[in-house]
Amino acid sequence: MPVITHVARGAGLGIAVAVLVAGCGTQDATTKDGGLPAYRPSASPTAAGDIDGAGGGAVEPEVTDVPHVTPSSSLSKPTTAAQKYLERVSLTTADVTDLGLEVTPDQDAVSLEWPSVALCDEVGSPTEKHRVARYQVAVSGPAQEPESDQLAQSLARKDLTSAVTEYDSPAAAGQALKDWRANVLRAAECDESVAIADLIGLKLGKPTESSERSLPIADNSVAALPMIHKGKVVGHARWVLLRRGNLLAEVNYDVGNAYDAAGLNRLATILGNRILENPK
Repeated sequence: MPVITHVARGAGLGIAVAVLVAGCGTQDATTKDGGLPAYRPSASPTAAGDIDGAGGGAVEPEVTDVPHVTPSSSLSKPTTAAQKYLERVSLTTADVTDLGLEVTPDQDAVSLEWPSVALCDEVGSPTEKHRVARYQVAVSGPAQEPESDQLAQSLARKDLTSAVTEYDSPAAAGQALKDWRANVLRAAECDESVAIADLIGLKLGKPTESSERSLPIADNSVAALPMIHKGKVVGHARWVLLRRGNLLAEVNYDVGNAYDAAGLNRLATILGNRILENPK
């Protein structure tokens, strides 16, 4: 089924605008029905610098066709002890069956090629070099039938992303969350996000970010980016990040109105409790 999407990796400020969605927006877009090309970075981002330093190489985006890749390569399979632990504490299909969703490994679930905390236009946080392991899953809703109203279909999509990343120290994980908090409020200024939203007639509103006391892990960030069409808010991109020790976990919803803040917090609560119940 044709899609046009930004390939979001981890807690990125870039939004994913899925027009006709066949799978999770975090996976490379399928175009097997000869549909619209996928919008994605032309190369993997480069992150450089120390925890308290500056760095990161900007990536020039390009429009290109991206073939569908089934998550069967070695990049989707945990092999190290650290990766297997992250898989164990991640969301599973059993957690979302009542929502009609399914959890599958992202096609490069354990790869560190893409940043876990992507700042504006996919430039990685300086903490990326301190990552030890990562496990990312696609939380996918039912396949949607093509509709003539592409915007409406985009806003109705139910696909989410969740990932857990281990850093080499609690300080590095904490700094990654601080980097996220400092930059998420700039989300509407990111050139790549603005360009993608423009493709289907959306404008980006003023982002919000705060901590949520009801979540099981106190060090958290809950953020939302309004999507505006013809002067009205029609949906949001939403993120919840949880930091516990040297782990940083996240659940994000690229764009739409299928989940409100409470809906995303519910999934983050499941993820947070699992981390607390399975200390490393």
